[in-house]
Amino acid sequence: MANNSHPLPFHPHGYEHQHLLGGPASEILLRSNDDSNDTRLTPLQLGRLELYELIPFTAVFGMQLKSKNVVKAFKSINSDVQSVESSYDTMHMQSDAKRRETESLLAELDAVSMVNRPLILAIIVSGLSQFLVGYNTAALNVSHEAIFANHTTWQWSLAVSAFALGGLLGVYASSGMESYGRRKSILITSFMYFVGSLMQLFALSIISITLGRLVTGVASGISTVIIPLYLGELAPPTLRGTLGTIIQFCYALGILMSNVLVYQFANEQSWRLIFFLAIGVSTILSLCCSCLVESPRWLIKQDPNSNRARKIIKQLRGLRYSHEVDTEISHMIHASQIQSCDQAGEQIRNMMQEKRIRKLLMCAVFLQIAQQLSGANAVFYYSSFIFEGFIDGRPALYTVMIGVANFAATFVASVIMERSNRRKLILCSLVSMCLSLAAFVLSTQGYFNKSLSVCFLVCCVTSYAIGLGEFSILTYTYDLVVCIVSISHQVN
Repeated sequence: MANNSHPLPFHPHGYEHQHLLGGPASEILLRSNDDSNDTRLTPLQLGRLELYELIPFTAVFGMQLKSKNVVKAFKSINSDVQSVESSYDTMHMQSDAKRRETESLLAELDAVSMVNRPLILAIIVSGLSQFLVGYNTAALNVSHEAIFANHTTWQWSLAVSAFALGGLLGVYASSGMESYGRRKSILITSFMYFVGSLMQLFALSIISITLGRLVTGVASGISTVIIPLYLGELAPPTLRGTLGTIIQFCYALGILMSNVLVYQFANEQSWRLIFFLAIGVSTILSLCCSCLVESPRWLIKQDPNSNRARKIIKQLRGLRYSHEVDTEISHMIHASQIQSCDQAGEQIRNMMQEKRIRKLLMCAVFLQIAQQLSGANAVFYYSSFIFEGFIDGRPALYTVMIGVANFAATFVASVIMERSNRRKLILCSLVSMCLSLAAFVLSTQGYFNKSLSVCFLVCCVTSYAIGLGEFSILTYTYDLVVCIVSISHQVN
């Protein structure tokens, strides 16, 4: 054979592929550019390494289609293996043996996306946690006279906004919880959810409500950082995009459920029942946390030789042999090094120096600022207060309509956002929101029928959920994604 090399669809960073002459045709030599370390990887192992490199260790909404595309490319490696083997097999292998090897490769490939009991439990815990984030976001979207009517408008505004202040504190507190591990951090947040909800259930004044909102806000801030990270570190790369979509649905469902209960119980006699559901969910969350496994990536970061991490990886991936576990751990370590953001200051300087990355970073930051200044969060927090005394009927009913629109739009966004031009979607979202809010303001001044104001706000929330609200970053860039997402979320 004059030419022994064959192009493959995967080229890990800093490595080149070369077909082996003396070994099985399904083996690939993965050789680093500095030739300091040679490792033989099968096509399956090579594809897994590429998946770990290309897909960040986080479950992010909007990554589902890209994950599928990477997996599709991963599967196409089989056809390349077949074409390489075809010339080799004429001398060394029988067609039946080649077919069996190919079928075995595809069977192993399907196992990469396996879902087992520990992962299912992690998905349930993550879903419940994000449900509580959404639920507590809208829990006080009630008539301000329904809860302790003798308070001032300033006191009520402080009680509602205490949740956002707690979220800010929670995001910064999450970095200090790295030493506790993912499992303990989630357990701590579940306890904080329980305590915060309990404080609001048995509140004696608006001050107790404010303090309870602050505690649940801190828990929500921590959850927003820890949950996607934990789920992304536990799940195989092929499932991270799908799981990111699931937890986003749980967040939207939490807002909707809160709106429904507010509609039923927002009065002076039964408003405490609104917080009863949060206590129940946080109790279930705490019980489930006791059965969670620790993140194997976190354990490896603490100790690369951790036996506990090896057992968890073997259980999560369904691996049978020690060398398979060793290979999986090496993939995690290699991908973690590529996606590392340990030296944040240096990373930010490097990003600002490169024009393309600087533009991406600024877009991510300004999108988060636009989310806060768009007015959508004001609707989620104060829609009942906005409608009160302005339009006939029960304000809480209109709030439920907004919650339904937000949940439905989240589903629509999961379908179209990755199949459409994201830049155009964001621009259309911004234009639609601007027109909707302008029409709402005009309706408050009597230029339109006041009943249409509900339609205008529903249109605004729908536009937000489909476009601006679901784009934390425009795209992800391998080793810089962690830094960009972290910076943009802190700005938010």
